Amino acid sequence: MPRHIHVEAKSSKGTPQFVTCSRSHSDGHKHKHHHNHNHHHHHRDVVKVDRSEWEALREREHTLADSNKSFALENNTLKASLSATQQERHRLVHGVIPQIQSQVAAANDQAQRHYREAERQHQRALRLESENKELRAESADLRTRVTELRRQLDASMGRRVAELLKEVEYWKDQYRRMKTKHDAAWRQYDDLCASVRLKSEKLAVYEDILRRGGLI
Repeated sequence: MPRHIHVEAKSSKGTPQFVTCSRSHSDGHKHKHHHNHNHHHHHRDVVKVDRSEWEALREREHTLADSNKSFALENNTLKASLSATQQERHRLVHGVIPQIQSQVAAANDQAQRHYREAERQHQRALRLESENKELRAESADLRTRVTELRRQLDASMGRRVAELLKEVEYWKDQYRRMKTKHDAAWRQYDDLCASVRLKSEKLAVYEDILRRGGLI
């Protein structure tokens, strides 16, 4: 469509009046009006309108201009909002997120240390358990020997039996000592396992925060 069209309006006295309108690609741009052209234009873009229609066209032009101003204001507001969002993203990417990642890494390192310590305690507890089994086997063997020696007590071996009974008491005492150490080691192992579970739960919370933020 041509950039200029000629509109034939009628003045208040009813006489023909041609007005040239500049047409752009956007309805919101201002039109240039040239009034008082009293000569006739024989052009395919000449449209006859009455004054009320012409006033309606002018009103629509003003409305579109106001809309353009409103759109421009809204665009500036959106640009400001975008700038604020970009600043917040920069703060998160270069400040908050690295801090959280550092905290997560520190928590993970600490959890790994606790895990290694718990593993050492577990191996120690296993060794104590093995020693305890050996002591129980020795104790059972001693009980068998005591039973046999008691059977021979009537054969005048009282002193030797007494020595063996003393030895049995010694090994019983050793067994009780090892059992006490074994029980203490298992309690320490259980405490370390509980600490590792707590650290793992905290680490899972940090990772969940990062996932919800779409950062990992």
